[in-house]
Order: sequence, then structure tokens, then C-alpha cells
Amino acid sequence: MTKDEFESRIGREVSVGDYKDIEYVYTWHPGIKNVEGKDQIAAIFNAGGMMVIRGMMEAAFMAEAVEEELKVELRKVEILKGRLERLKGGDTSYERCIKDAFNVLDKAESPGAFERMMDNLTVKYGYDAVAEAREILEF
Repeated sequence: MTKDEFESRIGREVSVGDYKDIEYVYTWHPGIKNVEGKDQIAAIFNAGGMMVIRGMMEAAFMAEAVEEELKVELRKVEILKGRLERLKGGDTSYERCIKDAFNVLDKAESPGAFERMMDNLTVKYGYDAVAEAREILEF
């Protein structure tokens, strides 16, 4: 929803700063519905103004954080599914690469040593497998 669209719904102008907070609450607050959210946020604003909108910010921050955490966890699930499919297909090299990458992480005494050791894994397992293993290390 644009600032102009919001203002036409409430029948008056709001400052750019206030609209940023309104938009944030509209986007992230768990109580704002996807389908009728534009009307809902306008009604909330008309009923209580910026004091109510700002009172909703904490829950919006929390919801955004949980959404981001959920994205990370869903990505982990997708990676695990892919790993399992590889194993079902008889490919164990990727799991060995991951195990070796964790060993490198444990043994490396400096970032430079880590990179050199990971380069050795790239020779052994290939660039793509090591790049995917690095992604798992980041979790």
C-alpha cells in the first residue's frame, strides 16, 4: 500500500515518518489480515492514531523476527531433504564432504588456514559440493 493510498483511506495526510511506522505495522503485525489489511490498518489508525500504531510496533518486530527465523529453518529443511534424496540415490560423497567441512572448521586455527583446508576439499569433492557444505556450516 502506498502512502497516497493510505491517506485516501483515512481522509487526511500523515508524515513520511509516521507512514513508515504504519507501513511496517501493516506489513508485519500478526493481527493484520492479508486480505483486508488495508482497511484494517486504516480503521486502527482512525480509531487510535499513531499512539495505537506505535503500540503495535513491538509485536510487528517480533513477527518479522519469527518470519525470518522460519525462513532459515525452512531452508534447513529443504537442504536436509536434498541430502536425504542424494543418500537414497546412493550418493554418499556429499555427506562425507559435509563431515570433512565440519572437521576443517574444528581444526582450522585461523581464517587463512580454514580457507586453505577448504580449498583442499574443493579439489577432493568439487566446487559445488564444498559451496553447499559451506552453506550448512553457516547454520
